[in-house]
Amino acid sequence: MKSKKQLEYTIKVLDYLIEHRKIDDEIAREFTGDYWDIIRKDLAENAHVQYGKYGASSPFPKPMLAYKAVCKDEIERIEKEEYDRELDNNSKHAAINANKISKWAIAISVLAATGLPQYLLKWLYKMLLELFCLLNS
Repeated sequence: MKSKKQLEYTIKVLDYLIEHRKIDDEIAREFTGDYWDIIRKDLAENAHVQYGKYGASSPFPKPMLAYKAVCKDEIERIEKEEYDRELDNNSKHAAINANKISKWAIAISVLAATGLPQYLLKWLYKMLLELFCLLNS
């Protein structure tokens, strides 16, 4: 399976080949880096590009245009998969946050049902009053 980066480099080489009808190995390596050997084989198999001693050439633009369209479709498919993965991750994070909120809501409702907060507030109020009275006297 080809990576998105490899497909983008392939399109770049195809654009150059369509415009100039040939590409030197040096220029191709500048465009593609370490991907050039793989792209070279791929173009020979799928776009009818011929290779000589100093680079690649093709007098026929139609197979290259057709293969460029295939590469673009593949990039779109990869981008769609990336987007779907991102949506899936976002929904998982939302579920985790909802779970945290529900745990806090359960804890608060149990606490409220026991009446403990009322007793605690009454006790705190009583202590503050006693402290205030001691300070005033």
